[in-house]
Amino acid sequence: TLMSNQLRELFRQTIEDWVSLFSPEMKSKRPDFKLQLCLDENSIVYYLSLRDVETCVLDTQKMVELSLSSISNIKSSLNSSRKPTLLNGRINDSVSELFLSTVKKYLSHLMTPAKRYCDTFSKFNVLIDGTADREVNLFLAEDHSFEEYEKEITKYQDVSLEIQSVFGIELLDMLLIDCENLKNGLCLRANQFSEKLIGKLVGDYLTENTRICTEFENFKSHALTVPDDSTEITELTQFIEHSRTKLIPELTQDISVSRSHMSYILSVHSCDQSIFELNRITIDWPRRLEPIFDKNEDILLQAGMRAEKALVEKRDKLKIEIEKVTRRGEEFQLCSDMNSVGKYVNDITKLQKNVNELRERTILINEEETMFKWDASEYPELDEVNKTVEPYLSMFSLVREWKGLEKTLMDGDFVDLDAEVTRDKIEEKGREIFKQVKFFKGKVKAAEKEREKEKKFKSRKDENEGPVGATNGLKMAQTTEEQIKEFKDYLPIIEVLCNPGLRLRHWQKMSDIVGFNITPDSGTTLRKMLKHNLEPFLDKFEIISGSASKEHSLEKAMKKMVDDWDPVAFNLVAYRDSGVSILSGVDDIQTQLDDQIVKTQTMRGSPFIKPFIEQIKVWEERLLAIQDTLDEWLKVQSQWLYLEPIFSSDDIMQQMPEEAKMFLQVDKNWKDIMRNTVKNPSVLPATGLPGLLDKLKSSNELLDKINKGLNSYLEKKRLFFPRFFFLSNDEMLEILSETKDPKRVQPHLKKCFEGINKLQFESNLDISAMFSSDGEKVVLSKHISTSEARGAVEKWLLQVQDVMFVSLRDVLEKSIQAYLEVSRVKWVRDWPGQIALAVSQIYWTQGAHEAIRNQQGGMKEYHEKLKAQLGDIVELVRGKLPKATRITLGAIVTIDVHARDVVENLVKLNLTSEKDFDWLCQMRYYWEESQCIVRMITTAVVYGCEYLGNSFRLVITPLTDRCYRTLIGAFALNLNGAPEGPAGTGKTETVKDLAKALAIQCVVFNCSDGLDYLAMGKFFKGLASAGAWSCFDEFNRIELEVLSVIAQQILCIQRAIMSHLSSFVFEGTTLSLSPNCFVNITMNPGYAG
Repeated sequence: TLMSNQLRELFRQTIEDWVSLFSPEMKSKRPDFKLQLCLDENSIVYYLSLRDVETCVLDTQKMVELSLSSISNIKSSLNSSRKPTLLNGRINDSVSELFLSTVKKYLSHLMTPAKRYCDTFSKFNVLIDGTADREVNLFLAEDHSFEEYEKEITKYQDVSLEIQSVFGIELLDMLLIDCENLKNGLCLRANQFSEKLIGKLVGDYLTENTRICTEFENFKSHALTVPDDSTEITELTQFIEHSRTKLIPELTQDISVSRSHMSYILSVHSCDQSIFELNRITIDWPRRLEPIFDKNEDILLQAGMRAEKALVEKRDKLKIEIEKVTRRGEEFQLCSDMNSVGKYVNDITKLQKNVNELRERTILINEEETMFKWDASEYPELDEVNKTVEPYLSMFSLVREWKGLEKTLMDGDFVDLDAEVTRDKIEEKGREIFKQVKFFKGKVKAAEKEREKEKKFKSRKDENEGPVGATNGLKMAQTTEEQIKEFKDYLPIIEVLCNPGLRLRHWQKMSDIVGFNITPDSGTTLRKMLKHNLEPFLDKFEIISGSASKEHSLEKAMKKMVDDWDPVAFNLVAYRDSGVSILSGVDDIQTQLDDQIVKTQTMRGSPFIKPFIEQIKVWEERLLAIQDTLDEWLKVQSQWLYLEPIFSSDDIMQQMPEEAKMFLQVDKNWKDIMRNTVKNPSVLPATGLPGLLDKLKSSNELLDKINKGLNSYLEKKRLFFPRFFFLSNDEMLEILSETKDPKRVQPHLKKCFEGINKLQFESNLDISAMFSSDGEKVVLSKHISTSEARGAVEKWLLQVQDVMFVSLRDVLEKSIQAYLEVSRVKWVRDWPGQIALAVSQIYWTQGAHEAIRNQQGGMKEYHEKLKAQLGDIVELVRGKLPKATRITLGAIVTIDVHARDVVENLVKLNLTSEKDFDWLCQMRYYWEESQCIVRMITTAVVYGCEYLGNSFRLVITPLTDRCYRTLIGAFALNLNGAPEGPAGTGKTETVKDLAKALAIQCVVFNCSDGLDYLAMGKFFKGLASAGAWSCFDEFNRIELEVLSVIAQQILCIQRAIMSHLSSFVFEGTTLSLSPNCFVNITMNPGYAG
């Protein structure tokens, strides 16, 4: 045990010394490890690696521990026969781990500089990670200048020099780093890249020198070529001039550049003998040029002499050929055989071709003369030849054309002759031959004058040449002119007999006149027809031919009308998503149809229609049938489009079963018709289907019955719920079609009730409250059961109206009671705006009465109180309020300001009696016998309790008060109102505001000149039954005839009200009567009414 302890202590001290060896204090005594920095493919690594060094140090501790653990004790060592007993020299594992961790810490600190040193080579990573390789390849793939190559090569050479400048041995703490291997590897990589670039540069240099030498060789070959003719001489001369001024200087400059490039290449590359040889040849070329130019001058001189000699020969030969064509041109003046004009034309054409060829040769000769600096030769004889033969060519061609035309007309198929075309051709040939005759006459006269003038100096032969040639041409032209004039005598008979309108019946009539058959057949020609000697019968033939022309015109017009319909088709568009198409844009079709009906009827009245009378009658009937069909079609479509959305609702189908059944039949007919039309939309086939017109008429009859039933159905609904009278049929049907879900009627409520935006439905679909458009809520006095109406929308809407009146009255009563219990500022925010206005007016009226009764300054005190109330409201308005409350307070302020001003005026007037007119003329509100009464002067009106929502009120001026007094007085006398004034002065708004003050529904209607008494009658029915007010704007726009009927309608309602009837007959309908109805009209200046 003692030895084991000592052994452990020895081990511990040994390890401690080993560990301390790596501490900073023992730097001079630590062993050194030699490492090599090497290039391993694409990375820089240590050999040995830093991990190997760490492993070597750590393994030393383990080896010491292993050595001390294998020592046997003395006893076992002395007794060799027994298995040795080893001493326990192991130290505690925790101590051993502590030593290991300490060594690792020291080693980590010692290895950090080695890692940093390795990182100093990271800037050369581009050489080994593929970056430099990609850059060099990309550079080589692009076009770059020599200077750019030089710069890129220098870059890699500089990198190589930088690598070589690094020290080969680096001494660090405990480490000796050898980096010679790495330097050699990196330098090799850098040199490889620079050599790759140099190789490409040398290749380009060799290519450029080869090109320069090739250019010089080509120059030499071309310059020493012997030219064969003047063209080649010219080309060679131009080439030499170009070479002296441009090519040689450019190549010389290229050689200079190549020489400078060679200097650089020699500095970076080891060149072989072939490169030096190519460079020598390239540089030597400018010295070899002068002998080439000298030899070229000798070649051009010799070639020029040969070319001049050849040019003289060409000119002599050309003159001989020109003389030949000149004589040949003069020979045509002697041609006079009319049967040979075709040959003459061909000969002149050949002659003109020869002249043109000679003219091209003169151009080439002139170019050579210019090259040799000779005067250019002129050959006016060629122009004279053309001038001589052109008149004869024109005349011969005209004669040939005339003879061909005459042959065609006289011996061609007679039935193919067109009189109008024939006349035009004959007239044209006559004008052309007249010009020829005139020309040759002038030529003959000119020749005779010239002959007389120079008679003494001409031989006998010369005297006859000019006149004979011109005379021959004149005779041929005159002969042709006579032939054309003779043919013109046949034109009348051609115009009569070659009429395209002539039919077999006409030929039969003409055959009867002459006594034998002259009807043309396939073998008939004009020549044969002329042999019949028909001139004596021409007058009678003209009458028949004229009739045939008129008949033919009618026939063509009729055919054109039929053909005009071929491209005409109905324009079809898809109707919604129903899969059915409808007609669109039939105006053009209707216009064409109307035009053709008029044309057809006009043609029927023509005296020449007799041969086609049956055809024109059939066509007229067809057009009228199309018109009837189209009218019925559009009528069906119009009504189908109106009714289809209506009967798409199952609710409407159930409520109108008979009409629904009829509509299904119409719908089936309509869809069948449109399906057939889509298959063939052309108008004629589409409108000509068998039974189409009957089917459309039947559908229209059913649609009329459906509309009648629909109007009757809507009339019943309107009589049950009069507010429906103010709605159009479409709006009513939208409402009535929502029988299953009452909530879907919500979007249409404002059309019936001005102030109700939506209703509150409970889970059982009972209605418990109503809301205005700004969210103001009024709870109904009792719930309305929509289920009890069993789908009849009008029933529960009528209940909504009745319960609305009751609820407004109840809320009004509760608000009156609450007014005295809380402050006015709080009270005004707790109640609906309309109720707050009415109750505030009630208490204002009550306070004013009390103040008037109190003679001791009561009105002044009340005025101060009103000012204080107004101030409180204004202060409240300045705060943060909900939108609905702010609207309410706005209306309250408007009315309070007017109330304050009224009291202030009464104070000024020193009012002492409640019977004073200045007080009675104000609008006063009273709560009497559980209802609100509005009084003004002697008129008393019950507050209507129509919920109008939360809205602003009109500012009340003295003129507004005056209008109120006038209108409410008229209402009390069962009369009507008509505010008058310029446009935009507030007539309509005053009427509407008075209706708001009385809580009565007011319907505004804009009149137009298209308004009829039926529409107004429907409106008046609603007013009389619903007890509503109305305001007809711009009433004077209505036509006078309609105004007279409207006056009778209004008078009928007035008399019923004056008679205190509960119901009356209006326009044939028995209506319930509400005496609250009141008609107002406004008129603007400038309209006819």
